[in-house]
Amino acid sequence: MALKQPRGRSSAAAVIAVVVYVVLAVATGGFGGVGALLFSGELDVLGIGAPLGLCAAGVFWGCSNSKPASAGGSSQVRVGAACTSASNSCGMTNLGSVVNNGNGTGSCNATPPPNSACPPPVIGRNFYASPAPVGPGMSTTLTWSAANASACKIDGDNGFSNVGGSSGSVSTGPLASTTTFTLTCQNGGGGPETSASVRVAVDPHYQEI
Repeated sequence: MALKQPRGRSSAAAVIAVVVYVVLAVATGGFGGVGALLFSGELDVLGIGAPLGLCAAGVFWGCSNSKPASAGGSSQVRVGAACTSASNSCGMTNLGSVVNNGNGTGSCNATPPPNSACPPPVIGRNFYASPAPVGPGMSTTLTWSAANASACKIDGDNGFSNVGGSSGSVSTGPLASTTTFTLTCQNGGGGPETSASVRVAVDPHYQEI
């Protein structure tokens, strides 16, 4: 999150800022007290932002950071303000705070959670074949549904393979022998995986009713 320093502060505003700075120095017992106010982002009594365009020049330490270009108006993002990281592969974020990068720019110090922190998919009994068993050369339909899953894949020990979303159904095609199908679901790229299997028996004596 890149933040740019506001521009266009008038010279009159800068003079007022110096006056306010000196007054606050007396009230807070020294210039260090004013610096503490600036660092905490509380000095904005004139509605024109501390320290009134002088952050980039390094006149005051602990300056408030500038507003994002998209913020509009006179709102500002200050040092220490709460911010959110980018999301990881399953949409999780971390909280952090705005830090002053110098030269009138700031950024969020929060980093996205690792993809391994995503909750694992939950399949339970939501993977099954119908009908089962089947006769030689017959097909069955595999149906699945998984919570906390971004993608699922089914592999059969007869070479069958299918890639899909967190839920769906697919025909196995003709089966010549008893086959085990394994569903593997993942929550985000590089996230945790969960698997479940179903065995479809091929019975030579099976008769469809």
